[in-house]
Amino acid sequence: MPADNRRKRRGVIRIALPLLAIALLALGYGVPMLRPGPAYRAVDLQSLGAFPFDQTQGSIKEIPADIRALDGKKVSLLGVMWSGQQVSPNLLKFQIVYNSPSSTHPLLVQERVFATADKSVPYLSDVAEIRGTLHVNVKHDPDYGTITSVFEIDVDQVIDPTAPAIAVHQDLPGYLMGNIERLIPFGFILLAISGLWETLLLIRRYPSRRYVKRDICPICGYDLRASRDRCPECGTLRGWSRSDPVAS
Repeated sequence: MPADNRRKRRGVIRIALPLLAIALLALGYGVPMLRPGPAYRAVDLQSLGAFPFDQTQGSIKEIPADIRALDGKKVSLLGVMWSGQQVSPNLLKFQIVYNSPSSTHPLLVQERVFATADKSVPYLSDVAEIRGTLHVNVKHDPDYGTITSVFEIDVDQVIDPTAPAIAVHQDLPGYLMGNIERLIPFGFILLAISGLWETLLLIRRYPSRRYVKRDICPICGYDLRASRDRCPECGTLRGWSRSDPVAS
C-alpha cells in the first residue's frame, strides 16, 4: 500500500539522518588527525656545504645567509648514513654525507650533517632520506682548537627512498583534505533536523489520540458517533491513530 511505502521511507530517513550526521562529524574531527605532520623542505645536501669555510677559525658569519635561514626548519636530506665506525643495524647518532669519506677524499666539516635520534633508527646502506629539524651553528672543541660541527639535525624519520610510499590519506583530493573541517557544521545541522523530525512525530501523536477520544476521525475529522467500525467518509478504522500500523 502507498501508506506503507511512505511509512517505510520515513523510517529509513529517521535512521539515515542521524547516521549521516555522525559520519560527517567523524570525518570533520577525525580526518585532520590523519594528516601528515609539518611539511619537510627538500634541501640538496651537496649544495648545503658548498661554500668556503675556515676549518679551525670559521664563524657563523662565513655561512651564507640563505643557509643560515634554514636553522630550526624542518628539512629533508638525501644522502649516505655514515657512523665513522662499525655499522650496527640501528643507530642513535650518525652523520649524513653526500659521499662516504675516504683517506684520499676527506670531507670538510661543513659537508657533514651530524644526526641525533631520540630512538634508534634503521641503518640504510644505500642512499637514505633523513627528515628532521636542522640546526645551523658553529661548534668548537676548545681542547683541540677545531670546529666539530656546523650542521646538526634532530632526526624525525629515516626513509628508504627506493621503497614504495604508503599513505592512507594521500589518495584523497587535496581540496577535501584541506577543507574537511567544513563538514562539521553540516553534521550538527543534520542532527538538529533529526531531532526536530522526532519532535514533530511525537507532537502528531497527541492530536490523533485526542480525536479518538472525541469520536472524531483522526484522518478527515468526520463525526464518528453514529459509526461503529469505520469512518464512512474515508474508511479509517474506528480507534486508529497515526502512530498505529496501517491495516490491510
